Order: sequence, then C-alpha cells, then structure tokens
Amino acid sequence: MTNSGDARTPSRGVFISYRRGETSGQARALHDRLAQRFGAERVFMDVDSIDPGADFVQKIEEAIGSSGVTLVLIGRDWLNRRPEEHLLDDPTDFVRLETDTALRSGMPVIPILVERAPMPEPEELPESLRPLTRRNALELENQRWEYDVSRLVRAVERLIDPEEEQEKVQEKHKDKTGGGDRDKAKGEARGRERRAWLSTRNVVGAVAVVAVAVVLIVIFLSKPPPPRPPAPKPRLLSATRSVAAVRSDRLALTLLQHGIGTTEIPNDVSASSPQLQTYRAPGLVASVNNGLTGPGPDLYILYEVFDNTPDASHYDSVSNALAGSYRATGTFRISGVGDPTKCESGQAAATSTQQAEWDWSCLTRSSTVVSFIVVTSFSDTPATGVDLAATLTRDAIRHLASAAAATSRLPAPAPPGTRSPQQLQRLLLSGPPDHAVLPFGVGTPTVQKFAVTDAPGGLLDGSFVSNTFHTGDYGDYLAFYVFASRKDARAWFGTDLRPSGSTVGPSINSSGFSQTARCGTYSKAETSATAVISACYVAWGDVIAISESWRLSTAKTPLLDNENLAVALARTAVSDLISLDAP
Repeated sequence: MTNSGDARTPSRGVFISYRRGETSGQARALHDRLAQRFGAERVFMDVDSIDPGADFVQKIEEAIGSSGVTLVLIGRDWLNRRPEEHLLDDPTDFVRLETDTALRSGMPVIPILVERAPMPEPEELPESLRPLTRRNALELENQRWEYDVSRLVRAVERLIDPEEEQEKVQEKHKDKTGGGDRDKAKGEARGRERRAWLSTRNVVGAVAVVAVAVVLIVIFLSKPPPPRPPAPKPRLLSATRSVAAVRSDRLALTLLQHGIGTTEIPNDVSASSPQLQTYRAPGLVASVNNGLTGPGPDLYILYEVFDNTPDASHYDSVSNALAGSYRATGTFRISGVGDPTKCESGQAAATSTQQAEWDWSCLTRSSTVVSFIVVTSFSDTPATGVDLAATLTRDAIRHLASAAAATSRLPAPAPPGTRSPQQLQRLLLSGPPDHAVLPFGVGTPTVQKFAVTDAPGGLLDGSFVSNTFHTGDYGDYLAFYVFASRKDARAWFGTDLRPSGSTVGPSINSSGFSQTARCGTYSKAETSATAVISACYVAWGDVIAISESWRLSTAKTPLLDNENLAVALARTAVSDLISLDAP
C-alpha cells in the first residue's frame, strides 16, 4: 500500500535534441554529465537510448512524453550544412520532429547555443518551430565547459526535480526561523543570569585585573618560538593547462614534427619517429603514435588529439586502457600524476601462431588530448611492467606539456594567414607534404600539376596540384585547388563536389577538422568492376583540399580502411597547409 503522506510526483527525464555532426561531441558529453547527476534511465539521446530495430519516431514521442524538459542543441549547422540547404523544411527531419513534439507538449524547452551559434530568426524556421525563438537560451562553450554545464544542470534540476528543490528551500527557511520559541526561553534565562552577574561584578573585576597581569608577565617571560612553515605539497605532473592554451590542429602538427627525444625516456628505451595513424573518432584531429623499442615486444605512446574538450572527455569515459584482445586482470595506480589517469593490467592467451602476452597500459586525459601508454611482455612480470608503465606515463605527460609549450599561442587568423594564393600554389608544387604528416604506411607521393576542363571561376592557372600515392589500393590521391580568393573557393565548395561520373553513397563522419569539411563514399563503374571511392573535401581559406582513396568492389581490403585513409589524407592536407602558411 502506498503511503499517501509521502506521495511524490514521478521522476521525469531530460530529452536531448541535437543534429549529428557539429554538436555530436557536446551532446554525448552533456548526456554523460546529466546521466551522472540524474541516472542514465532519465536521460534520453537517440544513439544510446533506442534499441536496434525500434521505431525511431515512436520512441522519440514516448521519450518526450516522459520527459520534464527538452534541451535543443543549436550549432552552426543546425539550419543547414550548405548554403542551398534548408534542413528544417523537411517534415521528416528528426530535429524538426523532436523540437515540434516538445513545443506542442507544453513542456519547458531550452535552446542551447553551442560555441556562440546565433539564435535562428523566426522567419528562418517553419511556423511550428517559431515559438522556440521566444524561449530563454543558455550557452555552451568548450572554453568554459564546466561552468556552462554546471549552470545547465542547476536549471534542469529545478524543472525535473521541483519537490527536491522545494525541500531544500524549506530546510533553509527552517534553519532561519524554526528556533524562535527556544530563542525566547534562552533570552529570559540570560536576563536572570545577567542580574546575578551584576551583583558580583566588582569581585570578578578585581580578580580579572590580577589575572591579566599574571598572563602578561608569563607571555613576556616565555615567548614561544615561531611556528614551522608547512611542508610544500609535491607538484603533480600535468599537461592540461598547457594543452588547453593552444589550438588542437597546431598541437597535432607539433607532435608529428617533434618526436620524443632520447633524454625524455628511460635509458633502455628508444623512440622512433611519430606516425599519423589512420584512425577515426568523433572530433579527432589526429592520432599520433610514438613507437618505442625496449624491454617488451610492444611499447608505444599514442596521443589522440581532439578539437574540443567534450569529445575528448567522452572518448576517455568510454575507452579502456587495455586493447580489446587482452583480458583484464587488475588495475594499478600511479603516483605524482595530476591529470585524470586509469591503468589496467591484462593478459592475451596463447594461440597457434602467437605466444601468451601480458599488458600493463595507462590512459590519461590532458584537456583535449587522450594519451595511451602501452607496455607488453612475453612473461608475467607485474612489478617490472607496472614500473615501466608508470615511468612512461610520466614521460608522456612531460613530452605533451613540452610540445604544447613549443606550439604557437598567437591568435590564428582565418587561413590563409600570411601567404598569397600564388605563393601557396608555388610551395605546394615545390614538393610533397612533410613525411612527418603522412599517414602510417603511405609512401612519398608524386607531385604534378594538372589542367582542369571547365575550370571553376577564380581557380589559379585553371589547374590543381596533385599528390599521387603509390599504394596497394586502386588509387589514393590528395589534390589542392588554389583560388584567387576565399569567395571563389567557397562558391566552388558549395557546389555538388564528387568524383567525376560517380554516384553518392553513405557519408563519413568529418568532425575534427579546424575548417569546414565533408566526407563521403561514392561508387563509379570501371571496366573490370565497380570502384568504391572514399573522399573528403576541406575548405581551407582560398584552398580546397580533396583526398580520395579508391578500391575495386572485388578487393579484399575492408572499405573501412579506405574511409580511414581518406580522412587521414585530408588531415595531412590541413597539416601541410598550416605548415606552409607559417611565416
């Protein structure tokens, strides 16, 4: 039986509406924080909350119906991703469906302006969504993430847990007013005590004078020595502040061009040159691997550089220090480290082709960089493994802080910052990108200049600079189209760019670029088979960089490898342009 005297309003949840792409990282990180505060069952976001095969629209309506507030994350791509697009004009657009359902329900709807995105004008929205522009909005910026999220959590608390908030107010009021009767009784008792005290004050006064004199004499004759200063607290290793002060794309370039030196690691360990890995994750700018040689079959320090703190924080929260092939056997702690760190030990069982291995790995996050430190051995020597993993973790943080300190902190002008289009074109033709920024396993390309049939307006010399890579694929390319102005480049970027004669396929996540980018897959009929093309298009000032990775449909290599390579080559293009544009 329910006790009616303790009846409460059923707990309601939070619905997060966002558009996949620019605000995906913030949405995931916000989901994690709200779930930590209110419980995962009370926070709805499509990716984590909908089972495979479920009716998406029905589940959205049910979730909004059980929620007490809807948060609408508005980024710069909320209305459109291209100038000619009007995403909300589509009645089946999920963001439109979510926002419209929430507004019609009458529940509180809070617009969240991400990274200073402007609030849309009413005339830019369908009629049913225009009330959104009259709702008080909150801001969410990466540079002040903790403050903005804490403010948002407090606002949500007042909306979905009003009774808990009211109880807090009542407790504060009770503390101020609840003791009135007791205070009155205490006052009367103090009055009686005062009268008794007044009758004997002369005696007490005389005694007090003598006591004060005695105390002064004692103090004068026996002055204590000055107190010892407190022992200084040990300084913890941290790269967070240094990393937060620089741009992620600049830091990634520094990490690629300046590897770990011999004096930064133990004497029995040596480091090879950094390598750009063909790995993708939301918001990832670059994956920089520093291979190590030493006591163990596999040693390395891997820096995953993200373009914002929320994506890095989410990646850190869902990642394990151990690789998936290892069975976790325990955890261990490292002293002297101030950045969030988690360390695990594990074992990979022997197979017919490989002997058993033991692993001691750590994962640490410094602002926008998640670092992996891996130590493996063919023998179970935990003391040695833990000690080496701890040493390399401290070394990795020191190197990261040093790289961040060496990275320019000057405000980054909109590219190109210093070079004219003609200068950039000459530099791009003078040689291939620095080997340090090329993806792992990709050799030095052949650089050539090709004329363009029906060249777009403003394209310098009506031609482009091509880098052809000689790999085992059907073809891998990186092309730079340099225009006379940013306006000309943007005009061409806004057209339907795709490989000539191809058909559009699924898109590829293109987050993590410092400039506007889009990536996707395409198919094209060739003589012997169909070619599957993974491509990225990046607008960098007055340059449009295009990466393409081709494979035949009959090839045995996974399509994912080509998608990863196309994104990695696009990152190479950005790093190369940043390097060439430096004064």
